[in-house]
Amino acid sequence: MIGTDTIQTRGLLKHKGFPVKAYPFAADFDRLYGNTYEALQEIAASLDKNPEVKGNTVSGRPYLYAISFPWGYIEHGGPVRKVDFYGFEFDREWDKCNPEWNPYIFRSGVLQSGDTTGCETGLIILGSEGNLRRLIVADGGDLERYLGRWPDLGLLGPIDENVEGLEIRR
Repeated sequence: MIGTDTIQTRGLLKHKGFPVKAYPFAADFDRLYGNTYEALQEIAASLDKNPEVKGNTVSGRPYLYAISFPWGYIEHGGPVRKVDFYGFEFDREWDKCNPEWNPYIFRSGVLQSGDTTGCETGLIILGSEGNLRRLIVADGGDLERYLGRWPDLGLLGPIDENVEGLEIRR
């Protein structure tokens, strides 16, 4: 994958006390998820199965927001859904610090202990999101403004420009 139309769509999940910006990958998207809502549901289900993923267990700070990448592949005729998940924590106000992030990898909703691998596309998007956050901070914007904006990803997509939202109150 060289980057052309790598991201299928985008979505914003509000669940577990913090919002999650989601970038479902295009490869096998229709067979794995079918739509953005199902990709957001996969993230929510993964968080429900792993309640410890709500903040940094060392610092005790909760995540202010997260960025995730639902993706997967077809193996032996069946789907394997994966979610690369990055929780962002702040030791000061969001506009006064460089946030720390913590990576998690879920495979079919199960947290993969010790697996923190990611991909170049995810790294590019995380950097684009960081630049966007800094631009919004410099302009006096707040978290809600940041959550409502999406960076230009160039060749990475998304293929579908619509942004879906899902709020789960459990």
